[in-house]
Amino acid sequence: MGMVGSAKLTAESVTAAIVDVTTNQLILASVEQAAKQVKSENGLSNTVNFIDNMVTNFVYPWPTNK
Repeated sequence: MGMVGSAKLTAESVTAAIVDVTTNQLILASVEQAAKQVKSENGLSNTVNFIDNMVTNFVYPWPTNK
Protein backbone atom coordinates (compact mmCIF):
# COMPACT_ATOMS: atom_id res chain seq x y z
CA MET A 1 0.00 0.00 0.00
CA GLY A 2 2.81 2.47 0.73
CA MET A 3 3.68 4.96 3.42
CA VAL A 4 2.19 8.42 3.89
CA GLY A 5 3.82 10.68 1.34
CA SER A 6 4.64 7.71 -0.89
CA ALA A 7 3.54 7.68 -4.51
CA LYS A 8 2.11 4.20 -3.82
CA LEU A 9 -0.38 5.65 -1.31
CA THR A 10 -3.38 6.57 -3.39
CA ALA A 11 -7.11 6.71 -2.84
CA GLU A 12 -7.34 3.48 -4.80
CA SER A 13 -4.73 1.66 -2.68
CA VAL A 14 -6.39 2.82 0.55
CA THR A 15 -9.78 1.73 -0.78
CA ALA A 16 -8.39 -1.68 -1.73
CA ALA A 17 -6.82 -2.08 1.73
CA ILE A 18 -10.09 -1.16 3.48
CA VAL A 19 -12.01 -3.62 1.33
CA ASP A 20 -9.41 -6.31 2.10
CA VAL A 21 -9.47 -5.89 5.88
CA THR A 22 -13.26 -5.80 5.96
CA THR A 23 -13.86 -8.81 3.70
CA ASN A 24 -10.82 -11.11 4.05
CA GLN A 25 -12.05 -14.08 6.08
CA LEU A 26 -8.56 -14.86 7.47
CA ILE A 27 -8.19 -11.31 8.78
CA LEU A 28 -11.74 -11.29 10.17
CA ALA A 29 -11.18 -14.63 11.96
CA SER A 30 -7.94 -13.32 13.50
CA VAL A 31 -9.66 -10.13 14.63
CA GLU A 32 -12.52 -12.13 16.15
CA GLN A 33 -10.07 -14.32 18.08
CA ALA A 34 -8.15 -11.28 19.34
CA ALA A 35 -11.43 -9.58 20.35
CA LYS A 36 -12.50 -12.62 22.38
CA GLN A 37 -9.17 -12.65 24.20
CA VAL A 38 -9.32 -8.92 24.98
CA LYS A 39 -12.93 -9.20 26.17
CA SER A 40 -12.00 -12.07 28.49
CA GLU A 41 -9.25 -10.06 30.20
CA ASN A 42 -9.77 -7.72 33.13
CA GLY A 43 -8.14 -4.68 31.59
CA LEU A 44 -8.53 -2.35 34.55
CA SER A 45 -7.10 -4.87 37.01
CA ASN A 46 -4.23 -5.70 34.64
CA THR A 47 -3.44 -2.00 34.26
CA VAL A 48 -3.48 -1.35 38.01
CA ASN A 49 -1.27 -4.40 38.63
CA PHE A 50 1.17 -3.32 35.92
CA ILE A 51 1.47 0.20 37.33
CA ASP A 52 1.81 -1.11 40.89
CA ASN A 53 4.51 -3.54 39.77
CA MET A 54 6.43 -0.82 37.93
CA VAL A 55 6.22 1.60 40.86
CA THR A 56 7.29 -1.10 43.31
CA ASN A 57 10.06 -2.77 41.32
CA PHE A 58 11.44 -0.25 38.83
CA VAL A 59 15.02 0.72 39.65
CA TYR A 60 15.32 4.42 39.02
CA PRO A 61 18.74 5.73 37.93
CA TRP A 62 18.48 8.47 40.57
CA PRO A 63 17.82 8.49 44.33
CA THR A 64 14.21 8.13 45.41
CA ASN A 65 12.47 8.48 48.78
CA LYS A 66 11.45 4.84 49.13
